[in-house]
Amino acid sequence: MVGGLYHGPKCRHCGFQIHLSPAVSGGHSPLMSGPGRLKVQCPKCLKVDLFATSEVKPFMAGESWTAPTSPRLQPSGHSKMPLNEAYPDAQPLFGPGFLEDRPEAAAMVGRCLGAWSEVDSAVASLFFSLLGSHRSPAVAAFSAIRSNRIQTEAITTTAKASLNEQDYELVMAALRVKDRAEKERNDLAHGHFGGCYDMPRAVAWMNVDDRIAHQFKEFASPEASMAWQRERMFVYEPEDLATAYELILEAAMCVGQVSAYLAINDRPQARAQRYQSLSTRPHILEALNQIRGQQRPSPKPPKQRRAKRPDQRR
Repeated sequence: MVGGLYHGPKCRHCGFQIHLSPAVSGGHSPLMSGPGRLKVQCPKCLKVDLFATSEVKPFMAGESWTAPTSPRLQPSGHSKMPLNEAYPDAQPLFGPGFLEDRPEAAAMVGRCLGAWSEVDSAVASLFFSLLGSHRSPAVAAFSAIRSNRIQTEAITTTAKASLNEQDYELVMAALRVKDRAEKERNDLAHGHFGGCYDMPRAVAWMNVDDRIAHQFKEFASPEASMAWQRERMFVYEPEDLATAYELILEAAMCVGQVSAYLAINDRPQARAQRYQSLSTRPHILEALNQIRGQQRPSPKPPKQRRAKRPDQRR
């Protein structure tokens, strides 16, 4: 958008200022720092090049440019909704065809699942930053851990042993953002999808455990069976799936940026700027407030005076 403030490098081939990201903190904080290099394709001349982090600078957009991408849905701002609230009269059926027949929803599910590899890479990078090693044995050992829960425990233990309190809280906050996104991803990867004509764009969703339990549960009537299912059914509009997608990308960004922050060891000013930028990022700030609220001791109730017995009163 013309007049908007963005971060990005300038294309070495055509001179176009690449709109990489909206500016962070009004352009006063760097989008990224460190010795790494960024691989970017210019949307105008389509040339691909490597840029140092110092080349990613804030700028005021002088022209609008729409990259050749598919239209993006506006996120709803919330996750799936209970079926009884969203479609109280709908009676969904379940099967893979319902998702296939709703291309908007199917595309968003695919994008969510495909984007999770970005989170996996960021989590591994965070562990290696904490360990101070990117050698092959460390990479192989962490990659062999298939459980996300055990990976998180390994990072938590390493962070607690190697970081000061401020940095440890920042790592824990990033992992909380990751955990929220992981729940959304797991629901999509392991849930059952359904639908009906009453919901032309939306898909019904049910937890796999509830679906299996329903098959072996005895009910007094078909109506009772349907009522039990409906209480456990949810609905995803395509815009709700877009919200999940944005959260997954945010988790990858938060974890990856914390990893990059930990790698800054010899530039105190850059490190302080990066901490300020990260700690005020909305999702991380919310997680930090939750962590600090849990650590704060509960106020002790005021001591109550014991009432004197009548024979003790003067």
